[in-house]
Amino acid sequence: TKQYKTKIGEWGYFKNTRRADAVAILREKALRKGSEKQSLFFVGQRPVKIWNVERHVQRYKVQISRERSLVNTRKTTMKQLVCRTPPPAERPLQTPEPWMITEKFLYGLDGLIRGSFESGAWKFFDNERLIESSPDTVREQRRIMTFLQSIDQGRAAAQIGDNLLAGDRWRLAFLEIEYLMKGNYHDIIPNVISKLNDLNNWGFQGVTTMLVKHIASLCHEYQRSGHQIAPIFVGFDRIDLRSLDGLEERIWTMFHSIFSTYVGSQCYNTFVMKMDGAKRRLRRGERENIDECLPSLAPLEKEFGPMNCRPLDVLRLRLETLSERGQYQQVTEEAPLLIQRADGKWNDPWQRCYFLIKAFYCAGSAHFYLGNLESARHHLNQALYLDAEFCKFDSSDQFNTERLHMHEKLGIL
Repeated sequence: TKQYKTKIGEWGYFKNTRRADAVAILREKALRKGSEKQSLFFVGQRPVKIWNVERHVQRYKVQISRERSLVNTRKTTMKQLVCRTPPPAERPLQTPEPWMITEKFLYGLDGLIRGSFESGAWKFFDNERLIESSPDTVREQRRIMTFLQSIDQGRAAAQIGDNLLAGDRWRLAFLEIEYLMKGNYHDIIPNVISKLNDLNNWGFQGVTTMLVKHIASLCHEYQRSGHQIAPIFVGFDRIDLRSLDGLEERIWTMFHSIFSTYVGSQCYNTFVMKMDGAKRRLRRGERENIDECLPSLAPLEKEFGPMNCRPLDVLRLRLETLSERGQYQQVTEEAPLLIQRADGKWNDPWQRCYFLIKAFYCAGSAHFYLGNLESARHHLNQALYLDAEFCKFDSSDQFNTERLHMHEKLGIL
C-alpha cells in the first residue's frame, strides 16, 4: 500500500487540494484575470474545480500575498499545472429554415388525415354525403363561418378607414380561432390557412403575423390536452408568410388526393375538396381561366344528372367568379339556368334554398351594377326571402355578409 501511495504521489494524483496547488492556481488565475481570459486548470492532467481551490484557501486561511510575491509567477508555477482557455460556448440551435416549417406542417397534416380515416374517427357513409369528422360538426361549421366572415368584414372596414370596426371584427376572429384549434372538423385547417393567406395578400401583414403567433401559442398549450389539430401548428409562428400561397395550394391538393384514396373519387366530399381548390385558384387572379379551373359540366350532368349538387356547384362557382370579376352581363345570362335547376330540388330544401340564394344574389347584384333597378330589386328581395327560409333549418348564418350587402343595395334602390 505504501508503495502505491508513493507512486500515486509521484504521478501527481492527490485526493484533496494541496496548499502548493492552491497557491499556484490562484496566482495564475489572478494573472490571467488581468488579461480578461477565461481559465480551465489541470494538475497532472486532472481537471481542478476552482471552487474547491477557493474553499481550501478559506478553510486553511491561506494568504497568497504572504506565500510568495506574484512577481515572476510563471517561473514559480508548478510544472504539473496546466492552464487552458476554454473553447467558445456551443452555438445555439439554429432556427429551422422556412421550408422546414412548411414541410413539417404538411407531414403532420398528412398523418392526421390518413390516421383519422384509418382509425375510424372520420366516417364515410355514401357518395352523396359529406363525411362525419366531428361529434360537434354543426357548431364547428358555424365557428368556421364566423371566423371567415369576421376576417372579411374586418378587411372591408379597414379599407374604408373604419379602424375601430376592423379591430372589433378581427378581435372576434381571434376569439373564434381559440375554439377552432380545439376542434376536429376536417375543414378547419384548410379554411384557416386560406384565410390567413387572404389576409396577407390583402396587405395586412401585421394582422396576419399576430394571428399566426396567436395560433402557435394556443396550440403549444392545447397539444398537452390531446387536441388533434394542435401539434400541427406548433412552431407555426416561424413560417415565412410568403410561403402561404404555396402551402395553401398543396393543402387543397393533399386533401383531394387523400380523400380520393380513402372514400373514392365519386364521393361528394372529394368533389367539394376539388372545387374548393379551384375556387382558391380563381380568386388569386383574373388571369386564371374559369373553364380550365372548373370541372367540365357535361360529364357531371351525364353521370349524376343535371340537378345533382355537383353540376349545381359548378354553376354556382361560375356565377360567383364572374360577379367578382365584374362580368355582370354574363352573370345575368347564366344565372337563370342555376335558378331553374335549383328551384326543382323540392326533395332537398337545404340545397334548394342554398343554390337559389346564391343565384338570386349574384343576379341581383349584377342588375344593380348594370342599372337594371327593377330586376335588381326583384332578385335581391327573392334572395332575402329565401335566406329567411334557409335560417329556419340552418343556424350557421353563412349568408350574413351577403345579407348585409343586399340590405345596403336595397336601401339605395
